Amino acid sequence: MWTDDLFDELVRVWVRNGARSADSARSVTDQIRAVFPDGQVDRSSYEHLVHDMPGEDPDDHLHAAAAVSVAPSVLLTANIADFPAETFERLGVSVQHPDDYFVGLLGAVPDELLDVLLVMVGHRSRPPMTLEELLATLSRAGLKRFTAEVDKIGATTLGSD
Repeated sequence: MWTDDLFDELVRVWVRNGARSADSARSVTDQIRAVFPDGQVDRSSYEHLVHDMPGEDPDDHLHAAAAVSVAPSVLLTANIADFPAETFERLGVSVQHPDDYFVGLLGAVPDELLDVLLVMVGHRSRPPMTLEELLATLSRAGLKRFTAEVDKIGATTLGSD
């Protein structure tokens, strides 16, 4: 799921941290919007919940309210500290770090997940990317255990045929 609030914050953070230009950041969020149009959660669906959300950061209140409004089973965030597990468990939502989630997913459906990684590599053309390069990128993004597990099962040999 995604919201305009989430993408607005993402663009701000990328630009502030020098990770992307504003145009580049908006291009990424526009692509996500185009590929996952059904993932949008309209603000009217969650704005009434914002003030009931825990935590210090008002942006986190927006994201938590949006997540709760669509009743997901899992909320993925690297910002675990600002999304108290106990609070969300009462709402039926498990808060997980993306690395933990993808390690679990790899254990549950390894072939399917490896296929997805290979498709991602296959779609990269400007510039092209090998599976090893994708895994290095994912590791730098915080998926260190996941990428180590993929390496451990020898999946990188799949991308070198």
